[in-house]
Amino acid sequence: DACHITAPNDGMVVYANEIDRRGNATVIIEDGVMLRDGQPIIRLPDPTKMQVVTTVNDSKINQVSVDMPVTIQLDTDSSLRYDARVSKVASFPLPRRWYQAPIEYEVWVEVLNPDEQTRPGLRAKVEILVEQLEDKIQAPVSSLVRRQDGYYVLVKDGNKIKARSVEIGPNNEKFIVIESGLKPGEEVLIDPDKYLENTDIKSDTKP
Repeated sequence: DACHITAPNDGMVVYANEIDRRGNATVIIEDGVMLRDGQPIIRLPDPTKMQVVTTVNDSKINQVSVDMPVTIQLDTDSSLRYDARVSKVASFPLPRRWYQAPIEYEVWVEVLNPDEQTRPGLRAKVEILVEQLEDKIQAPVSSLVRRQDGYYVLVKDGNKIKARSVEIGPNNEKFIVIESGLKPGEEVLIDPDKYLENTDIKSDTKP
């Protein structure tokens, strides 16, 4: 009764509630809440200018830059995919949530083709296209064995298992490019540690 708030323009009104990274509510706008001077009370999101805030591990953050192409997939409907681009990369990492937690940086992604399905507050899977290579052999990251003299994979050859030295290239969280040492169609073991005793790879050379 003692205060009137006027929106600067038409739009969807969203209370300026704040949720921390653990999902706990730190600010809830509701009847009876004491507000501080200058505190946001509502937000007016523009549905034509949607963005996603994601996190990137410190081991990958130097590969990410503004204007890189991005694909977004909504959790509400995995069949929906949207084109996007990196609009901002944080200069400093987020505070760690616990001791020895991974170091992560925030990355802002602008949705290029939003529609009525892209609503504020939805969760999404973000794929940043860092590099695109043609005609390359790739293998699961979990198939690699690292030793002081390089990298190996265990190749299935009939009833035998053979260690094969390989040269590696770029990788993502699941697959790594094999520059040399493998041929298309060869089968590699994705849990090689169980079979190292049957190969000539020395376990005591592991760094």
